[in-house]
Amino acid sequence: MALSKNYKKALAALKDQAEAIRGGLQADNGDKDRLASKSALRDAQRRLTEVAEETKHIVRLILKPDVKGITIPTMTESDLERLLVLEGKRGIQSDKDKTSFRINGSKLRDGRSVKLH
Repeated sequence: MALSKNYKKALAALKDQAEAIRGGLQADNGDKDRLASKSALRDAQRRLTEVAEETKHIVRLILKPDVKGITIPTMTESDLERLLVLEGKRGIQSDKDKTSFRINGSKLRDGRSVKLH
C-alpha cells in the first residue's frame, strides 16, 4: 500500500506544526525567532485545513492505546502506512465478527430474518 498524496501532505503539515511549536517554545533570539515560529505555525495549520480528513485520521491512529513509541515528530511515512494497514486488517476482522441488526426490518447483516419477542 502506498500512501496517498493527501496523507503525505497531512503528515508533513503535522510534523511542521509540531516543529513550529517546539521552535517557538525554545526561541533563543527573542521576538525574531518567535515571529518565524508563529509564521511557520500559521502556514502548517493552513496546510492542515486542506487535508482535514486525513489529518484527523492520522491523529486518531496515533492516539490509539496500542500505538506505542510513535509521536508526530518521529512518525515516518512507513510508520503511517503500517498503522493504516493494521487498522484495515483489524477493521476487516471485526466486521466479520460483528452481528448487527436492522431494527426496522429485524434482519441480520447477511440477510437472515430474526424474530424478536
